[in-house]
Amino acid sequence: MGKLSREKKQFSVALLGGSFDPPHNGHLHLIKSALDHPKVDEVWVLPAGNQPLKSLYDAAPLAYRLSMCSRVFGNMKGVRICLNDSLSVEPSYTAELLEELHAATSYRSADINYLRKKRDSGTGGQDLVTLKANLDSLVSDPEKHEITFLHTDKYLPQVKFPPLPTQFFWLCGSDVIYDLPRWHRVADLAKAVTFLVLARGGKPAEEDSRQAELLRRTYGFTIEWLNVEKISRCKSTALRRYYYTQHLDNELYSEQATVAAAELSVEGQTPELCLPSGLDRFIRDNAPYLEPNPMAGVSSETLKRIAMIERRYMTYMTEERLLHTYTVMYTALKLARIHQPDLTPDQVALAAFLHDCAKPLSASACRELMGKVPEDMLHVPQIWHGPAGAVLAKQLFDCADPTILNAIYWHSTLTFSDDPLTMLVFLADKIEPARTYDDLSPIRQATLSSLTEATILCLEAIKAKNRGAGRPIYPPTPQIIGYFIRNKKSKEETN
Repeated sequence: MGKLSREKKQFSVALLGGSFDPPHNGHLHLIKSALDHPKVDEVWVLPAGNQPLKSLYDAAPLAYRLSMCSRVFGNMKGVRICLNDSLSVEPSYTAELLEELHAATSYRSADINYLRKKRDSGTGGQDLVTLKANLDSLVSDPEKHEITFLHTDKYLPQVKFPPLPTQFFWLCGSDVIYDLPRWHRVADLAKAVTFLVLARGGKPAEEDSRQAELLRRTYGFTIEWLNVEKISRCKSTALRRYYYTQHLDNELYSEQATVAAAELSVEGQTPELCLPSGLDRFIRDNAPYLEPNPMAGVSSETLKRIAMIERRYMTYMTEERLLHTYTVMYTALKLARIHQPDLTPDQVALAAFLHDCAKPLSASACRELMGKVPEDMLHVPQIWHGPAGAVLAKQLFDCADPTILNAIYWHSTLTFSDDPLTMLVFLADKIEPARTYDDLSPIRQATLSSLTEATILCLEAIKAKNRGAGRPIYPPTPQIIGYFIRNKKSKEETN
């Protein structure tokens, strides 16, 4: 995209950064107040990829948060979702972000496939050449000085860009001004942007004014107040806590839900009052908030690695597939804590997160990766993404752990082995909370006491479902079921 010269006409943008975990009516209130400001032409929402004042443990994955932001802000007039603060897995700082935006000479649009409703398997899947060519397409060259906007199908085939901004404002609630002294390069930040602040009512107006004056005298901040009659006090933290209480009927999460319900002390923080239309349904269907820390025990290095893989998945996975991948990982970690504490959380997390890495590929692409299709798999192409995924995980995602690769290979069918990691990924793939088909309750209940029993029930259910639908069954499945039944009896006799 060629350079665009800055126009003489003033074009002012209010920037709203944050985790948006989840986005709520308070954010909408802030945006609408800014759009009413005479100096503001547009609002750009900037979901943070990795906030420096939070750890990677503290926020839902970027995929969930972008999905929610797209639903909430994607159709608002005068609002754009800007990804300049989203795609890096390193901590991002507002001062550097503003420098990047001020230096911008052009725009680009990020074609994030995971937000587009494409088929992700079978003959309509992606070919291998396209996959390899696009894997790094989300990583923008910082030397290009581009502003990157999110777009989905509703913006295609062409994105209309605004003029390049001549002035930026930073949009926030009054609670933020008490944290500003902790922000990176605070003095430079004060010079770079005017703050538009909405009083949230958490503190008296006089105290807010004193803090604003202190910031002006100490650092040189310019703060303007947005005038509104009604104040929204929605809090993302309280909303997350609310959703932790909504899994009382899920055998794996009922204990945590009970604890969260007892701790729910913030009045009025319910979806009906605080969430934009439709977002409650998305959260309930996709389960981003299962428990306070589903990644407990996973190292910071692996969290960062998963975030990097996630950004690559965005170039070729559908939204449904990527969010499923996360809930499989959370469920596998949960099962491991119950049954396999000796397995490292890093291994479990990576195996589960990579299990469907080849699922969006076409059958021919999977066959190309496999080289030679095993004879007993020839007529069951719906399971080829397992063996193909083991190859893809090694080639493109630098996974060399044979135990993880084995779990990816067999996650759809299992084999004549009671390898614990493979069983965990297999079961998590079938019973993760967003799954709604059939009656999963008996299998979920069985996972609380016996992985082997749950595995037998799951294999039987898959066999029955495929037969009922007229789909081919992996030929060794009856023998594999027999193998696990014998194992179960042997363990019972030993005990």
